[in-house]
Amino acid sequence: MSGNFFRADNPYNSFMSKVFDIILINLLWTVCCIPVITIGASTAAMYSVMLRLVRDEEGPIIQSFFDFFRKNFVKSIPYTVIMVLFTLVMILDMHILGQQSSDMASVMYGVTIALMVTGIIVLSYALPLFARFENPPAVQFSNAWRLAVTHIPQSLIILVINSVPIIWLLVSPSTFALIFWVWLLCGTGTATYFDSRILIVMFDRITRRSDTESE
Repeated sequence: MSGNFFRADNPYNSFMSKVFDIILINLLWTVCCIPVITIGASTAAMYSVMLRLVRDEEGPIIQSFFDFFRKNFVKSIPYTVIMVLFTLVMILDMHILGQQSSDMASVMYGVTIALMVTGIIVLSYALPLFARFENPPAVQFSNAWRLAVTHIPQSLIILVINSVPIIWLLVSPSTFALIFWVWLLCGTGTATYFDSRILIVMFDRITRRSDTESE
């Protein structure tokens, strides 16, 4: 029994190794997002490494992260611009509509929420697609929309996973403040890990279909 515990491949060691990998990826993403213009590159690099982690593929995490980041930084700029503009527009709309009390404002508030949900889901597919497949941004976003509407249950699960910090902050700012540093340490990495477990199934199906069509 004690001999099994000290084996590198025992369940406890494997679990803890994965936890530390997720924390490391999370920290790399957090640091590389600080300049803002690098958000797209760092998010895609995080998904690139995480998709391999989900497959239990061994590899140097830091080197793999920065290799992808460096090679795809310029390509990632359109994604960064779209993410930043989307976030700013949604925040501005919510702020303006929050000051209104008319019936039309309530309708527009609902429309804004629907657009926000749609945007989060599409971006939740577009960045992983960029991390996994070589396509122009327009094609990636088109494929992201297609995946979103043809995999509604998975899309809703991904939406919930990625919306946890937003919902928590809105529902209970005081408790979110207590766990903020924990979330900063591993929250985004954990969400990305569970996203990747869902996405890898879809991506494998796409790859198999593409291989079949090319034969």
